[in-house]
Amino acid sequence: MINLDNINLINIAPTYLSYMKDRVLNKINNLPYSLINPFTFLSVLNNNGCNTEEFIEDLLSKDIEELCFKYPEINNYLLSCKFVFYSDFSVDKELKRASLKCNMQNRSNYRREYVNKYSNQWINTVLTNHSNYYLNDNNFKLLVNEIKNKIYLLNQMIEEILNYDLIEQDERHALLFKFDVEVCPYCNRNYISKFEKDGKLKTTADLDHFYPKSKFTLFSLSLHNFVPSCQICNSRFKMAKGVEIMNPYSDKINYNQFKFSCNLNVDSDASIFFDENTNFDIGIECKNERYKNNIELFELENLYNTHKPLVAEIFYKKESYNGSYQNLFNNLFNGMNLSEAEIYIFLYGINMDERTFYKKPLSKLIYDIVNDN
Repeated sequence: MINLDNINLINIAPTYLSYMKDRVLNKINNLPYSLINPFTFLSVLNNNGCNTEEFIEDLLSKDIEELCFKYPEINNYLLSCKFVFYSDFSVDKELKRASLKCNMQNRSNYRREYVNKYSNQWINTVLTNHSNYYLNDNNFKLLVNEIKNKIYLLNQMIEEILNYDLIEQDERHALLFKFDVEVCPYCNRNYISKFEKDGKLKTTADLDHFYPKSKFTLFSLSLHNFVPSCQICNSRFKMAKGVEIMNPYSDKINYNQFKFSCNLNVDSDASIFFDENTNFDIGIECKNERYKNNIELFELENLYNTHKPLVAEIFYKKESYNGSYQNLFNNLFNGMNLSEAEIYIFLYGINMDERTFYKKPLSKLIYDIVNDN
């Protein structure tokens, strides 16, 4: 998992708006009836006093956090959708995960804390009918189901004007091309290549909706909800599972809070370089719970253990550079006038700059192995 800079999204926005805004406005203008929010009984297009054109332009091109600040109803929508999306949990499992006893008091407290986390005006209107939601699983599910049904109806209406099918296939490829992300940000393992064929831009990436469009339909056309990813992460692991993970654009992962690690046997020698001895495990040290969700959802530890030959090669190069071949390497690099970044590229294939992890696969793994003392 790696960070992405949203500067490219800002640069892409004018081109995206040039064709997408009119398509959405045309959908709105041709609606045969009004769309009524089942939570508020007001228009779905209630937009805090802004005209419809400005509202749609913001919805398509602005950062989602910025949208929530500007439009209270969008904030209510996001919190309510999150409440439903992440609600399929086992209370006892979550208590055990937090090292708490599985008793009635702790279960009630957990349900209360969950509701408070996503509290907003829409949910509060439903809560009046579920004053004892926290007492047991059945009461809690009744609350969730009522909110879920309202969200479902609301999303059905929103889909009539904000539908992902409005993006044509060539436009999707062009968007991914302009994102300029070369490695999947969820796994940092697979290239998401781009190329040109018959005058058209092509990519091997999926355009993942960080907030799944089936559950968060309001953001189905939002630039800031699009994450270029590999097909394995998007279609096999992530899908629309209700797991709270890190957003590569907005959450800004602290690379010091998770680290790849491995231990070689004391008897290991140069044979590891030739894939004759890979008797070690690659682990991920992490204390942040949301980071752990990413690691578990995308099976990162299991997948990274398929890269033992690469790790063995890095160990061998590191040992050679810092050991008996150090003088030889130093003379070579001095003769080539290489900078420190260029030396790292020569040795390990990356320049050790965290800001460029999205450019090379396995860059975080290589960085941690090289910098492990």
